[in-house]
Amino acid sequence: MTQMLTRSLKKHVAAVHVSGKLSLLKRKIANVLLLNAYDNLPYADEHSISLQDLADIAGFNSKDFELLKEAFRDLAKTTVEWNILSSDGNEDWTVSTLLSRATIRKGRGVCLYAYDRELSKKLYHPDMYARINLTIQRKFKSGYALVLYENCARFRSVKTTGWIAVEDWRRLFGVEPDEYREFKDFSKRVLKPAIAEVNQESDLEVEADYRRQDRKISQIRFTIGEQKQVDQLALDQLKGKNVSTILERLSVAGISKSITRKLILEHDEKRILRNLDYVEKELRSGKRITNVGGYTVKAIQSDFGLAEIERQRQLKLKRNEAARKINAQTKIEKNNAIAHKAAALKLEADFEALCETAKQTLIEQTLANFSEGDYLFKEYKQRGLKSVLFYKAVLGLFKQQQSA
Repeated sequence: MTQMLTRSLKKHVAAVHVSGKLSLLKRKIANVLLLNAYDNLPYADEHSISLQDLADIAGFNSKDFELLKEAFRDLAKTTVEWNILSSDGNEDWTVSTLLSRATIRKGRGVCLYAYDRELSKKLYHPDMYARINLTIQRKFKSGYALVLYENCARFRSVKTTGWIAVEDWRRLFGVEPDEYREFKDFSKRVLKPAIAEVNQESDLEVEADYRRQDRKISQIRFTIGEQKQVDQLALDQLKGKNVSTILERLSVAGISKSITRKLILEHDEKRILRNLDYVEKELRSGKRITNVGGYTVKAIQSDFGLAEIERQRQLKLKRNEAARKINAQTKIEKNNAIAHKAAALKLEADFEALCETAKQTLIEQTLANFSEGDYLFKEYKQRGLKSVLFYKAVLGLFKQQQSA
C-alpha cells in the first residue's frame, strides 16, 4: 500500500473528464483501482486488489460492502468519452463505461474488476494525461476539490486550463442541470470551496479568471502554479496562538500559499486578524465583494480594519460628545425646573406669612386690573383665593413688588 501511495497516477484526460456525478469517495476509488491496474493494463483482462488496501488508500470501512457495491455500480454506469484522429484524418468518437465489470469476493477479501479493452489501451498509453498524486488525493474532503485538482493537474506544465465554458465546468464538477443555476450560487457552493481546498491541500496553486458575455460570466480559466509551502520563516513571524486559524482563514478566503507567505512576512498577526474580521463583517452586512481573496489581500495591505476601528472610535467620540451635551442640557433644564419650583414655593410661603391686611391689599390691587365682567374677577367673587388662576395672579403681583 505504501508503494502505491508514493506513486503518481498518469490518468487519461478522458478518464478525468467523465460525465455523471461521482462522489468524492467514488472518485478516489476509481483512481486507486486505475493505479493498481496500471502496469498490467496492456496484458491483463482482469485486475485484483485487496479490500483492505482499497479501503485504506481510498479511505472507507473495508467491511462496508454495500458502500463498495454502490461505488462499483456507479463506476460501471459512468461514461468516458474521447476523440481519436484516425489514419485517414477523420476524427473518431468513442464512448465507454469507466468499469466494464466488478466482483467482490468476501471470503478472499479481494475485488476483481475489468476495463473495456479499448479503454485499457488508452489508459495505458494516454496521449494526454493528468498526473494524480494519491497521497494528496487522500487529503481532499470535497468531491468538487478532487475534480478541480484532476482537471488542473493535466495543465500543470502549460500553467493554465485555457478558457472553458461555464456549462462545461458545471458538467465536469457533476453539478445537476437544475442545481446552482445562478452563477453566484455555483461560485459560492462549488468553485470557491474547491479552489480553497486545492490550494490548501495539494501541490498545485490555482486561481480562477472569469470572462463575461452579455454581462454574464460565460467562461472560466484556471491559472496553475506549483505550490509554494508557507515555510518556517513565515510561520516564525506568527508568535501568537492563532497560526492554524490564520492559515485556515486566509485559505478559505481563496488566498494562495505564496501570497499567504508574503502577507505573514510583511504584516503582524494582529493586523492580519483584524482585517480578516473586517472582511467577514463586510460580507455579513451584505456587501457585494466579487473577489473575496483580492479584497482580503488589499484590506490587509492597506489595513482597512485599522481604518474602520479609527472610524468607529471617532463615531463613538461623537456619540459620547452628543450624549454629554444632551445630559448637560438635561441637567441644566432639570436644575432650572427645581429652582423654579423652589422659587414658587418660597413665594407662596412669603405670601402666606403676610398679615391679613397686606394680603387684602394685594388682592384689591389685583382686582383693580380686571373689570367686574372679567373671568378672574368673577372667579374671585365666587371662590376667593381657592381659585387657582386668581391666586397665581395675586402671587405674580406680589413677585413684581418684591423685585421692585
